[in-house]
Amino acid sequence: MGLNVITLTPWSSTTVSHWLEDCGFRPSDVPTLRKVLAATGNWPLLLQQLYQRSQSEPHEWPHHLDGVADSLRTKQGALALAKAFGLDIEAAARVLGDLALLGDASAEDLAAVIEGVPSNVVSDAIRWASGLNLVQPVGNGRWQVDPIVRLVVAALRG
Repeated sequence: MGLNVITLTPWSSTTVSHWLEDCGFRPSDVPTLRKVLAATGNWPLLLQQLYQRSQSEPHEWPHHLDGVADSLRTKQGALALAKAFGLDIEAAARVLGDLALLGDASAEDLAAVIEGVPSNVVSDAIRWASGLNLVQPVGNGRWQVDPIVRLVVAALRG
């Protein structure tokens, strides 16, 4: 019986490098790994999409990587990823969407600008998003949205 490992947060660059080699893609140079990071944020869900798109043409994986990145900018791709990230929950989507627009903010700052969402819900949404690495702390109690999540919420807003 095999072991299935599921992670909900982005992988480290070292893990991605090993995974890419295991898939037969063989990119171990730093510029290529940066391109993979920019396109997928090292999110396992997006890396899996890369693998699935590349199965019939493994040598064309860089082209398929571009396809994964492009899909994030479409309404359909953004909706699918938003659901996977839990952003089909209205309050969480509003909090992260507004945080993405602001660039970075504290939970208190967000609560002051988001109408109709109580401050405790804003704080809970930030804490929840932090646990899933959808947001990262930037210091002084301030948070910013993960770059991939930012693309998703931007695509959803149109």
